[in-house]
Amino acid sequence: MTEAVGRRLCGREAGWSLTAEGRTQAEALKNRFGAQPVAAVYASPLERAQQTATPIARARSLGVRTHEALNEIDFGDWSGCDFDALAILPDWRRWNEARSTFRPPNGEGMAEVQTRMRAFMDEARHAHPEAAIVAVSHADVIKALVCQILGLSTERHAAFEISPGSVTTVVAADSGLKLHSLNEVPHAA
Repeated sequence: MTEAVGRRLCGREAGWSLTAEGRTQAEALKNRFGAQPVAAVYASPLERAQQTATPIARARSLGVRTHEALNEIDFGDWSGCDFDALAILPDWRRWNEARSTFRPPNGEGMAEVQTRMRAFMDEARHAHPEAAIVAVSHADVIKALVCQILGLSTERHAAFEISPGSVTTVVAADSGLKLHSLNEVPHAA
């Protein structure tokens, strides 16, 4: 959780740190994995993802491995805009209605996000065969991967939730990717 959630599209904008609630969420994530062996902890290069990954890695005496594939969607010209300002833009509505064919101005399309996430999953599976990893990314990036795994159009991105500080578990095997759990919120009361 950051101050931007629900009010501003921070995208890849720097300087968004976790709030006190976000730090509590990150600590809960550390506890969520308990004694489960974790071979590596990866994170998006953005500050909020790094801050989320750090307690998980520290609890396992691991460092956080920064990976560009986990980065937030490049929202281009929309990065840093308030949602109220975006709501009046016809292109914003198009993006939210047709993510498989529309892209943010000077930004990245959902197919590109899916391609980089699939490549990351393949890379991680080969680097850590038969081992669990933690990868800290961003809601829309995770939604793009889930849509790909389930064979859904990215227009279905709003049909499920990815909450701040939640866990979505994907199993990667030679046969492909399998969604094991979605939007587990370990810090929820």
